[in-house]
Amino acid sequence: MADTIRLGPVGRIDQDMAVDITVDGGAVTEARMEATMARGFETILRGRDPRDAIVVAQRICGICPAPHAVASAQALDELTDARVPPVARIVRNLILGATHVSSHILSFFLATLPDYIDPSAVSRYRGKDKRTAIVASKVGQMLDAGDGAPFLPRYAGDKATLRDPDVVGALLADYFDALQIKRKAETMAAALAGRHPHICSVVAGGVTIPISVEQVTQFRFALQDVADWVSRTMFPDAKAIASGPMASFKSGRFGGGQASFLSFGAFDQNISGDYKDRFLPSGAIVAADLRDLSKITVQQIDPAKVTESLTYARYGNAYDGRNPAEVVTEFEPGKRDAYTFVKGARYDGKPMEVGPLARMLVKRDSAFLRELASTGAAPQSVPARVLARAYEAKIVARAMLGWLDDLIEAMAQSGDICDEKEFPDKGRAVGIVDAPRGALGHWVSLDADVIDIYQVVSPSTWNASPRDASMQRGPIEEALIGTPVPDVANPLNVVRVIRSFDPCLTCAVHIIDGRADRLTRVG
Repeated sequence: MADTIRLGPVGRIDQDMAVDITVDGGAVTEARMEATMARGFETILRGRDPRDAIVVAQRICGICPAPHAVASAQALDELTDARVPPVARIVRNLILGATHVSSHILSFFLATLPDYIDPSAVSRYRGKDKRTAIVASKVGQMLDAGDGAPFLPRYAGDKATLRDPDVVGALLADYFDALQIKRKAETMAAALAGRHPHICSVVAGGVTIPISVEQVTQFRFALQDVADWVSRTMFPDAKAIASGPMASFKSGRFGGGQASFLSFGAFDQNISGDYKDRFLPSGAIVAADLRDLSKITVQQIDPAKVTESLTYARYGNAYDGRNPAEVVTEFEPGKRDAYTFVKGARYDGKPMEVGPLARMLVKRDSAFLRELASTGAAPQSVPARVLARAYEAKIVARAMLGWLDDLIEAMAQSGDICDEKEFPDKGRAVGIVDAPRGALGHWVSLDADVIDIYQVVSPSTWNASPRDASMQRGPIEEALIGTPVPDVANPLNVVRVIRSFDPCLTCAVHIIDGRADRLTRVG
């Protein structure tokens, strides 16, 4: 007999995500991802001065506002035909890079790791490592006092849950260190961006803050600590989890999904802002056979092929297949058959997985592929996503050390930081860049000097998208099919699959339904 259960909120970070699943024969046979809230940023921006866009759009997300600032700025650069000076280009890259590393640390340690450890195991720690002993004592006191947050409430453990007190104690020690390293990465961003979150230095045409050697030195000292820690601690921890506790997720039989991937790329390597020349390259992989990664075809992307489906989304005008530049957001919370506030993002008519794994496959990074092969995991799987996220944090942190040298050289050649130009009365542009969680696009149209249309397609709009008119599931929905759920009261595997995508539905929607019923409360 099939059971239908509702899990929500699913996310540890943002709380506006739920999922309805059908379990039959001990496995998921149907899944529907739901964003339970919409906030209206696209509507707020209509009629405003285009210079407001960077400031307002960042408020979509407090975790990674910098990518929204950069995507919005790139659209405004195009509208004004600005040529971003080299100093400003590198500064934008450094701010964005610090955000990538900070977000990946947050995702692995705070959102993913707790699903694979039993924190109560530390009460049995009898080792002599002083650092682990201190953490074990503190966590034990928290649990004894009934205050297990942020580790509890949680799902009951299973055979994939780590219970060795030495291992759990060491991972928890790294967890607490991660909080400090994440803060240091955000301090790096603030050193060049004025503050973080919601940066204030990125504008159309460049940046506003003249960069000093002292700022570069401050950034470098912090970056060296962050880069060393990511390589020495985060990546080995992620690889250990991907190789061990995630063993049941390695085959890709569940947790995989459609073998289509999209990257807009990140970190411009020339002053034109051309998305075809980025450190993390842009590209699309459509319906690939992942059994032989050497034969994967990476297509050049075309922003015109990005479309949205509103068939099952709670918005008016139930179109299917329009480019974001062609539509205006109109909410319809009571729409029949609709089940989410996330629009159905598609590329060339297909659902696309986005994020670090997509970027590593598009990049065809040979070192990552070797690391992945050593874990025994399938190229599209839960451990592949987790490993890709940690690996990308490592290579981006390392690359930023070189970008600082480039910045010093660019500063010596020119002090220009902004190519400020007038906005046209009318115009249309798009800014696309990969945020930590994946492909991000800002589409903007001007009319009579003000914003006429502003549309955002964020990473979780791709990954958590609903069905379209052809009944194609979104990537997370598809990845959930076949996920084992031996006990419907403990659907731990379901949230493990979802969290491997690092979803942030705060970004994916832009009215809380107080009538919604909580069918099941677990985890």
